[in-house]
Amino acid sequence: MNTLELLVQVAELEKKAYTEYITDMTTTGITTLVQNGIDFEKAASLMREACEQDVKIASMRANIVAFEKSAERIVELEGMVDTLEKAAGETELTVAQLDQNNPMSKFASIGFTPEEIRMLSELPQDVLTKVANASSQPNEMGGGVGIPREKTDPLLEFLLR
Repeated sequence: MNTLELLVQVAELEKKAYTEYITDMTTTGITTLVQNGIDFEKAASLMREACEQDVKIASMRANIVAFEKSAERIVELEGMVDTLEKAAGETELTVAQLDQNNPMSKFASIGFTPEEIRMLSELPQDVLTKVANASSQPNEMGGGVGIPREKTDPLLEFLLR
């Protein structure tokens, strides 16, 4: 049983208790007053005033209103949650599509550090896109290019690369 059903059920039980309490109080009071010599109309009027001033009746009435308003608010919030869940689903699709086109996410997947990505973010967007599309495979920086051969002069090594 969910919260909404519980609130509705409690509100109904509180209404029933409220009605029974008022009925018992007024019938007992009117009966007693009539037996003591007060006419029925006057006794009914006195009991109506007594019910209006009774703290327990006011508390029960306040509880009923609170339960009903809480149930209404829960219904409103559930509707809002449904709307927001639909919007979130649409947003997730949009974010996923944008993320695939985002050069920064490509740089991160290639292996750039957050510091390097932060420095790259200062470049113009078109340059970032070109570099990200060109670097779909990680570069083997510092690795040999071509056929391995014997070490020669470092300057010659550098020039032959």
